Order: sequence, then structure tokens, then C-alpha cells
Amino acid sequence: MFESADHRTVGQGRSLLLIDAEDAVSGSTTAGLRQLGFLVTCVETVQEAQSYLRGASPDFVVLDIKLPDANGLTLLPKIREYARKAHIVIWTRNGSLETAVAAAKAGVSDYLVKTHDINDLLLGLLPERLNATWADEAPLSPNEVRWQHIHAVFEACNGNMSETARQVGMHRRTLQRIMKRGL
Repeated sequence: MFESADHRTVGQGRSLLLIDAEDAVSGSTTAGLRQLGFLVTCVETVQEAQSYLRGASPDFVVLDIKLPDANGLTLLPKIREYARKAHIVIWTRNGSLETAVAAAKAGVSDYLVKTHDINDLLLGLLPERLNATWADEAPLSPNEVRWQHIHAVFEACNGNMSETARQVGMHRRTLQRIMKRGL
């Protein structure tokens, strides 16, 4: 998707704070984002992020939930305080329905599951690349977030209703009713 001739200018010199403690992920992601023109600063803890935010106001913040010193969601009020206009994307392997709803209520721009494809992250950072802006889209309701999460887990479980119910923490029959009814 972003392999066109202008791929080195996608980030257009905009600042991005990556808050992630996974060395393998943060190293390759940082390198990829820099190749795309972003000015990337990578930190590993909530404390390092707060220290950085006191002196800078990044255009973008990519935040993992699982950090060594705290849950990444606890950092959202500080990000909003110091970088009011930052486009915040939660990017995690440790997602859940509860964290997705909490992130949506805190006003994050997107909530993504980590993959090895940087294009997924770029779509969360730059929705205008799809000829859409976040301002034009209605925010998802908590029920829509819940439905998307359940459906994604269901697909990841290859349609196994019992395993999906275990992973989302609900009774199998309740899940069946939700899946039958939809949102």
C-alpha cells in the first residue's frame, strides 16, 4: 500500500513518540517509520514517556498497553495534557475488550493489534491515506468495539465458539446469542 515512489515522505518530518518495551518490535518499527519520513523517539517506560512529554509535543503517539512500570493506558491523561493535538494509537499484543473500551473513552484515534506489517500501523496513524479523516467518521460505540473484538477473537479461533467464549471471558451460550443477534 505505501510502497509508492513517495514512500519516503509519508511521515513528512512529523514527530512520533513510540512507547513500547518490546525491543524486537520497537527497533524494526522505529527503523521502518524513520524510512517513511517520521521523526521517531522510542521510549520503553511510562516514566521515560512522561519525561519526554514534558519537553516535547509529538504529532503522533504509538502506545503499547504492556509496559514494565505500568499499564500504558495510565499514560493517556498525561499525553493529552502535554500533547493535546497528538494523534494517539494504541498498538498492542495484550488487547482486551475492557482496554479497547477504556481507550475509546479516553479518545484514542485507533486501537490496533500488533502485526509485522507496518502498513497496519500506518493506516491507524494516517487515515487520510484512505481518503477518509477521523473527523468525518462517527466514533465507535462501546457495543461496536465489543462486537469487533468478539468477532476478531472468533475468527482467530477458527470459528470455535467454546474457545472464543473462554478467550473473551463469557459463557458460551451468551456468546452464541450475541453472535446470532449481532451488535
